[in-house]
Amino acid sequence: MRQNNFSLQNKNLRINYNFSKEINQKLEIIQELLSNKKVIIGFSGGVDSTLLAFLSSKFAKETLLVTVENELITEEELEELKKIKEILGLPLRIIHINQLKDSNFIKNDSNRCYYCKKTILSYLEEIKVKEGYDIILEGTNYSDLTEPRPGYNAVKEKNAISPFVESHLTKAEIREISKVIGLPTWNKVPTPCTASRFLTGTPITRQSIKRIQEAEKFLKRRFGFEIIRVRYDGKKAIIQALRKDLPVITDPSNKKIILKNLKELGFEKVIISDKPYTRPSQGIM
Repeated sequence: MRQNNFSLQNKNLRINYNFSKEINQKLEIIQELLSNKKVIIGFSGGVDSTLLAFLSSKFAKETLLVTVENELITEEELEELKKIKEILGLPLRIIHINQLKDSNFIKNDSNRCYYCKKTILSYLEEIKVKEGYDIILEGTNYSDLTEPRPGYNAVKEKNAISPFVESHLTKAEIREISKVIGLPTWNKVPTPCTASRFLTGTPITRQSIKRIQEAEKFLKRRFGFEIIRVRYDGKKAIIQALRKDLPVITDPSNKKIILKNLKELGFEKVIISDKPYTRPSQGIM
């Protein structure tokens, strides 16, 4: 059931959207968190951080987007992120952080995301202090807390703020709001960083990162897959596709092409899984 429109105001800008009472209340919590604040946002260009950036542009006194550039982010992802930044009309600062210098990160244990997030937030904290910003925001949403999130432990430890957690805004609601507003990311598929392709305990190396990225790029371009995952255990590549794409990836002639190309990239062994890749719940409507 819909009720009164929610008003997103910033200076002379006033835009009304027709949301439910529950969403209105959650947006009001976020507005209160951001009001009159100078804000830094860790920006990935995904569904969550894009909506957060949009809301901050309406609620906060000033907003700076900060993106990390390194080997774990593909050139395509970075270019897409820059396009989204142009739509938002917010300043973007790109900083380089070499996570491969961090022995805790490259050993790839169950706390990898914690070490990564902690390093990034430390850099954002330096900007905050030097340039007089009030708060650091990041895009963890309320739905994320239903599963283990080592990276979120770093968020709490570094005193960053997660407005979607504070307001109990779910992934489905974030997509709904983004769709109504007209953000191009409302139905964007998840794009976790390349480090997530390494099986836990498999050391992360620059060479392996490149191989995985090239393998996924080849598979997407050759077969038109929207989502494909190339997992890596240090020796073999394990390819996972969505259920609808299994007939394509397991077709004998296609399989031959895939095996040939991935072995040319340097994988010792290539396995094409006959079990479908299952995406975590992302609230896609």
